Amino acid sequence: MSATGEPTGTVEVAMRHAETLLAKRPQLAVEQAQEILKAVPNHAPAAFLLARATARIGRGDEAIAALRRTVKLQPDHPEAWRLLGDHLVATGDAEGADAAYLRHVKASTRNPELLRAASAMVNKDLEPLKITPEDGTTKPVEPGSEEPETASPSKEN
Repeated sequence: MSATGEPTGTVEVAMRHAETLLAKRPQLAVEQAQEILKAVPNHAPAAFLLARATARIGRGDEAIAALRRTVKLQPDHPEAWRLLGDHLVATGDAEGADAAYLRHVKASTRNPELLRAASAMVNKDLEPLKITPEDGTTKPVEPGSEEPETASPSKEN
C-alpha cells in the first residue's frame, strides 16, 4: 500500500494511469498498455486502450490489430466493434466495416427489430420499412402499395 492507502502495482492502477495518459501523452499510454498486456495477455480493457492509443498517434494498422484482439477477448464489446468498423472504413474495407458495425449493433442492443434492421443494412436488403405506431415494430412495405394514410383530425365548422 502507498501512503495514501491505494494499492500499488495492480492492473487497475496501471489502467487508470494509462487512461490519464491517453489524452495528452498517447505514446506513453501505448507503452503502459503494452506493459499491462505483457503481464496479463488476455486483458481486453488493456487491448482496447492500446487500440485507442495507437490510433491517436496515427498507427492505424496497429490499432486495427489491437481492436481485433479486443473483440476476440471480449466479443460483446460494442465500442471496440464500432471503432474497428471506423478503422476498416478508413482502409477501404467496406465489407469488413459492415460486419463490424453489425456486431456493434448486436453487442449494443438485444432489440430484435434493431437487429433485423442492422442485418438488412449489412446484407443490402434495404426494402422500405414502415413503423407500426401501435407497437413500434417495422413491417415491409409491399411494392406498389401505398403507405397507409394517417387520419387527419376532423375540422368542425
